[in-house]
Amino acid sequence: MGGHGKELGKTTTSPLSPELWLGRLSLLKKRVSTSSFDIEQALRHAFHLSLLALGPFADLLGASCDEDRFEHLLEKKQYYAAADILTASDFFDISANIADGHAVVQITTEIYVLNVEVTARDTTTAMLIAWIEIILNIEKAALDIDASSTDPTLRIFQSAQHRRSTQH
Repeated sequence: MGGHGKELGKTTTSPLSPELWLGRLSLLKKRVSTSSFDIEQALRHAFHLSLLALGPFADLLGASCDEDRFEHLLEKKQYYAAADILTASDFFDISANIADGHAVVQITTEIYVLNVEVTARDTTTAMLIAWIEIILNIEKAALDIDASSTDPTLRIFQSAQHRRSTQH
């Protein structure tokens, strides 16, 4: 899945380099964190980036929806449903609360035992920002782990990857 390319519409695409992919996610997070952005375009961009993920991130994100279905949700302005599909993962637990006009989303993953809380103008935006933030935090945590380390979080991630790759 990760190194072989994915179907994006009718064209097979190759994954982006990790630096480029993570850089695009960071730029998207900055754009979505401003007040003047289009949620439909941001969700579409995030979905396409999820299809271009490399290696372990491709396995971690595992797009659970085809592009036509995702586009249909965007066309119908069902942005929350689109964000829900985008952020769905076997590795994430997602919860959202709305209080005082602000949405707070918590995404928890047992891979590195990270929690991310984000406050945004609405639940969809908060979910998207939190999803990007958890991916960036996982990358940062992975970089902090020495390759020769016997850190148990690395074993958990490798074990989860193996389980997922052997399921058919």
